[in-house]
Amino acid sequence: MTEIDVLVRDSIKQIKEYSRPPILDTGIKLNQNESPYGLPLEVVREFEKRLAKLAFNRYPEGSSEKLRIKIARKFKTNPDQIVVGCGIDEILYYLLMAFVEKGDKLVRPVPSFGMYPICAQVSAAKDVPVQLSDKFDLTEEFVTQSKDAKMTIICSPNNPTGNCMNKKLIERIIQGTLGLVVIDEAYADFAESDCMDFLKYDNVILLRTFSKAGSFASGRLGFSVSSKKIADYINRVRLPWNVSAMVQELGELILDYEPLFLEKIEQIKKDRNVLLSELKKIVKTYPTDCNFFLFEVKDPKKVFEKLISEGVLTRNISGNSPRLKNCLRVCVGTREENEKFLRALKRCLE
Repeated sequence: MTEIDVLVRDSIKQIKEYSRPPILDTGIKLNQNESPYGLPLEVVREFEKRLAKLAFNRYPEGSSEKLRIKIARKFKTNPDQIVVGCGIDEILYYLLMAFVEKGDKLVRPVPSFGMYPICAQVSAAKDVPVQLSDKFDLTEEFVTQSKDAKMTIICSPNNPTGNCMNKKLIERIIQGTLGLVVIDEAYADFAESDCMDFLKYDNVILLRTFSKAGSFASGRLGFSVSSKKIADYINRVRLPWNVSAMVQELGELILDYEPLFLEKIEQIKKDRNVLLSELKKIVKTYPTDCNFFLFEVKDPKKVFEKLISEGVLTRNISGNSPRLKNCLRVCVGTREENEKFLRALKRCLE
């Protein structure tokens, strides 16, 4: 009988599966940083028209060319600098496959997105997690560690802490390393600034997604923007036809109807400010540049379960890092959902 454990790669044996939040029908879902708004009716109606014309028996255009052209137009760059994938996660895997070999140094922030350590282990890289500052910002140690790294990952705004990183430190990291600097900007649409200006450096890769501000989490659509040379190497390992024709069509429509989505982004930011003001009156709440908040309670597991019983689903991240041991995370919902969450939280803390 074949012993599977003997066959599996050593680096894979150590990996713990990504912790997915429970799917619960609580009525108010505020646990995955999604937009509370569905696709605009205009987008849905236009998609229905295009759907009727799709040749389902044919493969999609393999490079997502039309979508890349529209993304490039938005960010004033070249379509050859864009690679489209199944969410940011897939692009991260491609970057590791193309550039990181066993033993190569990979620097990443802690606490941050849970996929980064998994990516490091998959590639058997020399994983170097560096603690963020008391305010969850980059540190001088991070700058130093990145100097001889093959790849440095920065999440700005950072998930789950919500804050943008110091751009001056980011630029020092970019200038001070011979390796690649990957900047995950999944939540940049909700912040007041982004890192697009760092594309002037040929070792920078920016990652973006349609999942949050684009109300398209179900589509799993993300992309990278980098130099043409980096994009070329990513494409050498990219799976053929990795983005379906339907997802490509909807991605194009989201960009075509961008003003409708910008309205919703502004609404989320306004509601975020109101929610922050009210939440601060109840619990310790961290500032944010995203569509979610980090807040502290004495017993996060108990409060998390009480909120579920009240019909509100948040994210218990207290086990993700010692720095977050008392933390729950909640994303901005509709105004009505935010008000119900606040009332439920007050009852849970009484």
